[in-house]
Amino acid sequence: MFNKPIISSYLKSKRLEWAGHIWRSDGIAKDIFIGRLNGKRPRGRPRQRWEDRVKTDLTEVSEELIRIEDSEDRDRWKDVVEAAKVLNGL
Repeated sequence: MFNKPIISSYLKSKRLEWAGHIWRSDGIAKDIFIGRLNGKRPRGRPRQRWEDRVKTDLTEVSEELIRIEDSEDRDRWKDVVEAAKVLNGL
């Protein structure tokens, strides 16, 4: 309507962009992303993890199997991020 991107597809693309950046890094952020915390889980419904949200975004972007490990190829990952921008609110 106003030639602006849909906010949900914009957020998905930025989330995937950041996930690729984290996966390619060698710092503490990747260690936290890969690692699991041990401890007692709270009562009730489990909270949604950022990693789970990235995985659902990847399944919505393409029918083919895309994993976070594919972010090592920057050109292909850029295509994935661009595809997320064109989702039109799905």
